[in-house]
Amino acid sequence: MTVTFDTTIDELQTGKIYTGIYNSSRRAWFKYCYHFSHIENIVSILNDGYLFSRKEALLKSKMKSDNASSKIIDQTNPKYKEYVRLYFRPKSPTQYHNEGCKTKEQLKISELNAQCSVPVFLCLDIRKVLTHPGCLFTESSLASQGAVSLYSTPDEFSKLPFDKICMCQVILGNL
Repeated sequence: MTVTFDTTIDELQTGKIYTGIYNSSRRAWFKYCYHFSHIENIVSILNDGYLFSRKEALLKSKMKSDNASSKIIDQTNPKYKEYVRLYFRPKSPTQYHNEGCKTKEQLKISELNAQCSVPVFLCLDIRKVLTHPGCLFTESSLASQGAVSLYSTPDEFSKLPFDKICMCQVILGNL
Protein backbone atom coordinates (compact mmCIF):
# COMPACT_ATOMS: atom_id res chain seq x y z
CA MET A 1 0.00 0.00 0.00
CA THR A 2 1.27 3.46 -0.89
CA VAL A 3 1.71 5.76 2.09
CA THR A 4 -0.12 9.08 1.74
CA PHE A 5 -0.68 11.96 4.11
CA ASP A 6 -4.36 10.96 4.17
CA THR A 7 -3.68 7.37 5.24
CA THR A 8 -1.35 8.48 8.04
CA ILE A 9 -3.78 11.13 9.28
CA ASP A 10 -6.61 8.57 9.24
CA GLU A 11 -4.45 6.18 11.28
CA LEU A 12 -3.60 8.95 13.76
CA GLN A 13 -7.27 9.83 14.20
CA THR A 14 -8.41 6.21 14.66
CA GLY A 15 -5.57 5.32 17.03
CA LYS A 16 -3.91 2.81 14.71
CA ILE A 17 -0.76 4.91 15.16
CA TYR A 18 -0.17 5.29 18.90
CA THR A 19 0.01 8.90 20.07
CA GLY A 20 -0.72 8.70 23.79
CA ILE A 21 -3.60 11.12 23.24
CA TYR A 22 -7.14 10.18 24.38
CA ASN A 23 -9.72 9.21 21.75
CA SER A 24 -11.84 12.38 21.66
CA SER A 25 -8.84 14.71 21.64
CA ARG A 26 -6.96 12.56 19.13
CA ARG A 27 -9.84 12.54 16.64
CA ALA A 28 -10.15 16.33 16.84
CA TRP A 29 -6.50 17.32 17.14
CA PHE A 30 -5.27 15.53 14.04
CA LYS A 31 -7.75 17.31 11.77
CA TYR A 32 -5.72 20.50 11.99
CA CYS A 33 -2.40 22.24 12.17
CA TYR A 34 -2.41 25.02 14.73
CA HIS A 35 -1.12 28.55 14.87
CA PHE A 36 -1.62 30.56 18.01
CA SER A 37 -0.86 34.16 18.75
CA HIS A 38 -2.10 37.12 20.72
CA ILE A 39 -5.58 38.27 19.74
CA GLU A 40 -4.20 41.52 18.24
CA ASN A 41 -2.02 39.52 15.85
CA ILE A 42 -4.90 37.24 14.90
CA VAL A 43 -7.08 40.25 14.09
CA SER A 44 -4.31 41.53 11.81
CA ILE A 45 -4.00 38.10 10.14
CA LEU A 46 -7.75 37.89 9.54
CA ASN A 47 -7.96 41.47 8.24
CA ASP A 48 -5.06 40.91 5.83
CA GLY A 49 -6.12 37.41 4.82
CA TYR A 50 -2.49 36.25 5.19
CA LEU A 51 -0.49 34.39 7.74
CA PHE A 52 3.01 35.85 7.47
CA SER A 53 6.31 34.41 8.59
CA ARG A 54 7.89 36.09 11.61
CA LYS A 55 10.39 37.90 9.35
CA GLU A 56 7.66 39.21 7.00
CA ALA A 57 5.35 40.17 9.86
CA LEU A 58 8.11 42.27 11.44
CA LEU A 59 9.15 43.85 8.11
CA LYS A 60 5.54 44.81 7.35
CA SER A 61 4.81 45.90 10.94
CA LYS A 62 2.04 43.29 11.15
CA MET A 63 3.05 41.88 14.53
CA LYS A 64 1.05 43.92 17.00
CA SER A 65 2.12 41.91 20.04
CA ASP A 66 5.30 39.85 20.12
CA ASN A 67 4.37 36.97 22.40
CA ALA A 68 7.50 34.91 21.75
CA SER A 69 10.44 34.48 24.06
CA SER A 70 13.38 36.56 22.85
CA LYS A 71 15.66 33.84 24.26
CA ILE A 72 14.02 31.21 22.06
CA ILE A 73 13.82 33.47 19.00
CA ASP A 74 17.48 34.47 19.34
CA GLN A 75 18.63 30.84 19.25
CA THR A 76 16.45 30.02 16.23
CA ASN A 77 18.24 29.80 12.91
CA PRO A 78 17.30 32.96 10.93
CA LYS A 79 16.20 30.89 7.91
CA TYR A 80 13.35 29.39 9.98
CA LYS A 81 12.01 32.88 10.68
CA GLU A 82 11.18 33.08 6.96
CA TYR A 83 8.50 30.41 7.34
CA VAL A 84 5.07 30.30 8.92
CA ARG A 85 5.25 27.99 11.93
CA LEU A 86 2.36 25.69 12.73
CA TYR A 87 2.01 22.95 15.32
CA PHE A 88 0.60 19.45 14.86
CA ARG A 89 -1.30 19.78 18.10
CA PRO A 90 -2.45 22.34 20.63
CA LYS A 91 -1.03 22.41 24.16
CA SER A 92 2.56 22.76 22.99
CA PRO A 93 5.35 23.70 25.42
CA THR A 94 5.46 27.12 23.74
CA GLN A 95 1.81 27.71 24.55
CA TYR A 96 2.28 26.41 28.11
CA HIS A 97 5.14 28.84 28.84
CA ASN A 98 3.71 31.88 27.05
CA GLU A 99 -0.02 31.79 27.79
CA GLY A 100 -1.56 34.04 30.42
CA CYS A 101 -1.26 37.44 32.02
CA LYS A 102 1.97 37.88 33.91
CA THR A 103 3.17 40.74 36.06
CA LYS A 104 6.45 42.50 35.32
CA GLU A 105 7.97 40.70 38.30
CA GLN A 106 6.83 37.32 36.99
CA LEU A 107 8.28 38.08 33.57
CA LYS A 108 11.60 39.12 35.14
CA ILE A 109 12.00 35.84 37.01
CA SER A 110 10.68 33.71 34.17
CA GLU A 111 13.34 31.81 32.28
CA LEU A 112 11.68 32.59 28.93
CA ASN A 113 10.28 36.07 29.61
CA ALA A 114 7.36 35.57 27.23
CA GLN A 115 3.68 36.35 27.44
CA CYS A 116 0.59 35.80 25.34
CA SER A 117 -2.15 37.17 27.55
CA VAL A 118 -5.04 36.51 25.14
CA PRO A 119 -4.11 33.56 22.89
CA VAL A 120 -6.30 32.71 19.92
CA PHE A 121 -5.84 29.65 17.73
CA LEU A 122 -6.16 29.38 14.00
CA CYS A 123 -6.98 25.82 12.95
CA LEU A 124 -5.89 24.94 9.43
CA ASP A 125 -6.92 21.78 7.61
CA ILE A 126 -3.92 19.47 8.09
CA ARG A 127 -4.53 17.66 4.80
CA LYS A 128 -4.37 20.91 2.83
CA VAL A 129 -1.37 22.17 4.77
CA LEU A 130 0.73 19.03 4.28
CA THR A 131 0.09 19.06 0.51
CA HIS A 132 0.80 22.79 0.19
CA PRO A 133 3.79 23.43 -2.12
CA GLY A 134 6.91 23.99 -0.07
CA CYS A 135 5.50 22.46 3.11
CA LEU A 136 8.17 21.08 5.41
CA PHE A 137 7.81 19.53 8.85
CA THR A 138 10.03 18.51 11.70
CA GLU A 139 9.77 16.28 14.73
CA SER A 140 11.49 18.79 16.99
CA SER A 141 11.56 22.47 17.80
CA LEU A 142 13.03 24.80 15.20
CA ALA A 143 14.72 26.58 18.09
CA SER A 144 16.93 23.57 18.83
CA GLN A 145 20.61 24.28 19.34
CA GLY A 146 21.66 21.46 17.04
CA ALA A 147 20.71 20.52 13.53
CA VAL A 148 17.01 20.18 12.79
CA SER A 149 15.86 17.56 10.30
CA LEU A 150 13.25 18.81 7.86
CA TYR A 151 10.91 16.46 6.02
CA SER A 152 8.37 16.80 3.22
CA THR A 153 7.11 13.41 2.03
CA PRO A 154 4.15 11.28 3.13
CA ASP A 155 6.53 8.42 3.95
CA GLU A 156 8.61 10.67 6.24
CA PHE A 157 5.44 11.96 7.88
CA SER A 158 4.24 8.42 8.59
CA LYS A 159 7.51 7.62 10.39
CA LEU A 160 7.40 10.53 12.86
CA PRO A 161 7.38 9.40 16.52
CA PHE A 162 3.89 10.78 17.26
CA ASP A 163 3.89 9.26 20.76
CA LYS A 164 6.90 11.40 21.69
CA ILE A 165 6.23 14.57 19.72
CA CYS A 166 5.24 17.69 21.58
CA MET A 167 6.91 20.30 19.37
CA CYS A 168 6.48 18.91 15.87
CA GLN A 169 6.09 21.81 13.50
CA VAL A 170 5.03 22.49 9.97
CA ILE A 171 6.76 25.35 8.19
CA LEU A 172 5.45 27.09 5.13
CA GLY A 173 6.08 30.24 3.17
CA ASN A 174 3.53 33.00 3.67
CA LEU A 175 -0.02 31.70 3.47
